[in-house]
Amino acid sequence: MDGISPRFIINALNVALGQKEEKKCINPIDVIRALRNNFEHSIGITEEDQKTYINALTGDKQSVASEFKEFAKKEVNMAFLYAYEDQAHELFARYMINCSAFVKKEKVLDSITGEYSDPDEILMRALEELIGVPENSKETFRNGIFVHKSSSLERGEKFEFDSYAPLRDAIEKKLMSDLKNVVSLSIATSTNVNPKTEARRDRAFQTLLKKGYCESCSNMLLSFVAEVLRKT
Repeated sequence: MDGISPRFIINALNVALGQKEEKKCINPIDVIRALRNNFEHSIGITEEDQKTYINALTGDKQSVASEFKEFAKKEVNMAFLYAYEDQAHELFARYMINCSAFVKKEKVLDSITGEYSDPDEILMRALEELIGVPENSKETFRNGIFVHKSSSLERGEKFEFDSYAPLRDAIEKKLMSDLKNVVSLSIATSTNVNPKTEARRDRAFQTLLKKGYCESCSNMLLSFVAEVLRKT
């Protein structure tokens, strides 16, 4: 038998629960802090092992804390993304128009100028590269989308931006990249009184509540990511 005992973990969790009893919940930051403090005050763990465990818990790379930072940023980014769901559908529609023209070897009609042009390769590759589709595989990927679309329609299902997982991931990554500055500005300071900024933060907050976070944990997540963004 080697490593950290279950009793050690339970004791740390009990401490965290006791400190947050009035809020009736604990979050990952509370757990990480309680575990770290328990290591620092534990008896029977060598100094060398203690350093190893604390680094695995709170180290800069490949640790529990670093993994949670990435998870937290994704959760907050996704919360803001849902506030921009219309943009996701618009981007999906533009991609599908150009992808369809590419697969059918047709031109794309510009609804404004009334002129026909080649499919927008820049737009399509901007999405495809985000999910690792190489240049020499783009045709296979695009044809695969329409095979999936045909199967969905045959089953009587709608084919929307979140129907095909790879394309959904590409659209989400593109929008999250585009929204990075919006997210930073919306949560980086609590003194910002810009009505549009407050509205964006509130929509993200409401999205987190719908996902199952309580008010306390939603605020913690937004504040935590704001602090992470300030330091990067």
